[in-house]
Amino acid sequence: MSRDYVVGRIEDIPDKGSVAVRAGRQTIAVFRDGESFYAIHDNCPHKGGHMCQGEFEPQNALVRCPIHLWGWSLRTGELETDTRQMIRTYPVKVVDGQVVLSA
Repeated sequence: MSRDYVVGRIEDIPDKGSVAVRAGRQTIAVFRDGESFYAIHDNCPHKGGHMCQGEFEPQNALVRCPIHLWGWSLRTGELETDTRQMIRTYPVKVVDGQVVLSA
């Protein structure tokens, strides 16, 4: 069962950037591209790299792990080179200027 977490105001997340937030016991990377927000588990399943420190490609809604540069879809969680490999993504919405994710 998922729960909603307010992770900050829109302006707390830099445009074309990311932040790591806590949602219960999990650390989640939240990315912003203008009015679009994405959330993905912060640890890469390969070597545990912090996704919030990875290279964000807003035009592709993709983040590259900072350790090995593998690209993960922020929309689906799929690895760009092998869609059988996944990382968890989370729904994000904006409510009254607050960024809210369900985890």
